[in-house]
Amino acid sequence: PNIKPQQIFVSHNHPDHSGELPVYIANEALKSIVRIYCYIGIQSRLRQNRCAELDSSTTDLFHNVQWIMCDELQDVELR
Repeated sequence: PNIKPQQIFVSHNHPDHSGELPVYIANEALKSIVRIYCYIGIQSRLRQNRCAELDSSTTDLFHNVQWIMCDELQDVELR
């Protein structure tokens, strides 16, 4: 089956870690809530730089996106 994760962890804004994030959000956030875990300070860079083109969409693609900030020293359990 073609099942995509509903939660992901993005460690930084380099293309090899977050390059497909806009595509993932555009496809998955229309269907259900998507949780994006990232380090504190990374979310603003991801929104502003990596996902800027999503702001021009006619649909609010971020409505179903939950950004969850993590401290770099914190263990995070993805559920």
